[in-house]
Amino acid sequence: MCSASELYQHEISTPLAGIEGVDNISDDIIVHGPDQKIHDQHLLKTMERLRQHGLTLNAEKCLFN
Repeated sequence: MCSASELYQHEISTPLAGIEGVDNISDDIIVHGPDQKIHDQHLLKTMERLRQHGLTLNAEKCLFN
């Protein structure tokens, strides 16, 4: 049996796999980098990968920088 949280975790972690500076913890996607430039590169890769997989973010729940 799988719970909804396990299914969500799988659906999010699979597309994000291999992107440096990205962690999926529970229902959060954490993007980090050693400086702002690298952070922003990781963020763009993350958002592009989510778009490619048909996944969207809820802007009201997002916190940037």
